[in-house]
Amino acid sequence: MLANLWMLKAPNGMFWYAVDYLQAVDTPTTVLVRPRLLKDAKRNFTAPNISVRAGNVATLLWLILLTALREQAIYCPTPHPIPWIRNQLVTFHDAYPFEGIWGRVKLQLLRWGLATSKCYIGYINKSMALPYLEGMGVSFDRLIYIPNIPPPASAPSSAARNPSEENKLLQLAAFGTDSEKKRYPELLKIIDQSTYKDRIHLHLYGEKNPYVSNLQARFPDVRLTVHSASDEPIQKFLSEIDAVIGIALNEGFGRPIATALMQGIPCYLSKSQTFLEFFSELALFSNNIDELIQAALQGKRPSGAAESQSQNFLSTQYRTAIAEAIFRIRSLAESSACTDTLNSTKP
Repeated sequence: MLANLWMLKAPNGMFWYAVDYLQAVDTPTTVLVRPRLLKDAKRNFTAPNISVRAGNVATLLWLILLTALREQAIYCPTPHPIPWIRNQLVTFHDAYPFEGIWGRVKLQLLRWGLATSKCYIGYINKSMALPYLEGMGVSFDRLIYIPNIPPPASAPSSAARNPSEENKLLQLAAFGTDSEKKRYPELLKIIDQSTYKDRIHLHLYGEKNPYVSNLQARFPDVRLTVHSASDEPIQKFLSEIDAVIGIALNEGFGRPIATALMQGIPCYLSKSQTFLEFFSELALFSNNIDELIQAALQGKRPSGAAESQSQNFLSTQYRTAIAEAIFRIRSLAESSACTDTLNSTKP
């Protein structure tokens, strides 16, 4: 099987999504990435039957041709179907990439790729991704529910905030630095107020880039530190964090948030459809950023917080869906005539 990760430019959520599933599927696979991701890919794709290659567009086209001639499967953790190749599975996470003028162009390319290939398309949530694909007219028998695999269980964080520590600087984390959907200008505008400026240190877990540099230039008085996801494991990063905030309204899942919850770190989130779908009893929710920050400073915790510190904090139905998704990806990889196997269970 060819795992096409070439469209990824950074080790973002889709990268870790692919790592989790390809490690779990455990079938002979060639993973193709851009040269900039080679180090991250080799570090994280550790299964003995997974090989990692880096290359340019010519490498991508050559491997696609070889895979098609050999009647092997293509797995893609992003929504980038290869036209006219039936034996492939692509993944839809959220609608954000398809917003705006350029987003509409991407949407037409997605429609064209799906129409010409008639391939399978996975969706990672039922609250946003599935309705979007149904609205596009994707037939039911081509849809596969492939939710995120929860992160491995880990020891609770030693940095849990004591609500009585009013004078302690709150170490507040937010995840991702790859797009405007994170709504960081709105968050920083609130933190930049005199009420909060000297009480909060915001830590962004992602990669330094022009978007982040612009934020630092716009809000020079906010304590803001960027931590590289390539150089610092998320568990180590979270060991010094008091609380997590997430105000995006169109995330696909929130794997780092799930990781934080499992380490006992309180999370303060927007009322986005997907956050409520997966973390409804485990986090505090509000679309008012000021309310979220006040709750974090006061150390408020949701009633179900203790339940999250377990590998089983997601529902049995959800974990069953993951097992089924692993089976169906493995079936795709092991058989070029995989239609009957993939259609043996409904999405």
